[in-house]
Amino acid sequence: MKVKYDNKIIDIENASITSRKEFYAEWNFYIIHITKERLKTYGKDYGSAWYIQLITPRGGYDYDGYYKKNGSYAGTLNEALQDCFNNVDYPPMTLCDEEDE
Repeated sequence: MKVKYDNKIIDIENASITSRKEFYAEWNFYIIHITKERLKTYGKDYGSAWYIQLITPRGGYDYDGYYKKNGSYAGTLNEALQDCFNNVDYPPMTLCDEEDE
């Protein structure tokens, strides 16, 4: 899948076997995991929604929640992935950066 990051178009390959309902990739020490889930809160059923986890190289989360656009949980996997990349809060670390610390 192609996404825009840092004013460049990059291609991220989905390593998931169930590619229609799940996305999994490792990118520059980040782990990206997106799954299609049924969202129900406080007795209200919102239908299907994309649950996104963007795990940083340090083990924390830059994104851990449901994809929401214009008040709706509807959207495509590609839109959820792009939203995930919009939440990367610092330039990705390189192996050299990790060894320097």
